[in-house]
Amino acid sequence: MRPTQPSLIIDLQKIKDNTRAVVDRASGFGVFGVTKGCAGSTAVARAMLDGGATGIADSRLPHLINLRQEYPSIPLMALRQPMIEEMAEVVRLDAIILVSDRGVVEKLGEAAASAGCHQKIVLMVEVGDGREGLPPELFIRTCQEIASHRALQLTGIAA
Repeated sequence: MRPTQPSLIIDLQKIKDNTRAVVDRASGFGVFGVTKGCAGSTAVARAMLDGGATGIADSRLPHLINLRQEYPSIPLMALRQPMIEEMAEVVRLDAIILVSDRGVVEKLGEAAASAGCHQKIVLMVEVGDGREGLPPELFIRTCQEIASHRALQLTGIAA
C-alpha cells in the first residue's frame, strides 16, 4: 500500500554496509558519516558508527546538539562555521568546526576561552572556485594566529 504523504524510507542496514565499504577503502583515514540529509537522525548516525565511521558530521546546530546528547563521546564535526549568536553553544559541543573566515577564528577563540575549553578547527582555504575559504595569502598568518591562541587547536585544513 502506498503512503498518502511523501515519505522517506531509510534502510539502516544498507547505511551500515555502505559505511563499512567506504571505511574499508579509506586506507587508514578516519571517516565521518554525514547526517545532514536525514535531519541529524541518531538512528542513521548509529548505523554509520556501527559501519566503522570515526565520527558524525552535520551542518545544523540543533542536529549536532541532539547527536551530542545521544552520543556523548563520539567525535562530531560542524560542517559550517557558526553564526556569532551560536558560538557560545557550539564550543560546548566539543565538535570540530570548519572555518573559512578570520573573524570567526577570533570569535571562536573568545567563546572557547570564556567556556574554558579548547576548540578544534579545520581551516578552509579558497582554491579558486569562489565557494568558500580564506584567500591563500591569509592562510599562513591565520594558522599562526590559531596556533598562538590558548583556546584554539588547528586540527586540519580543507580546500
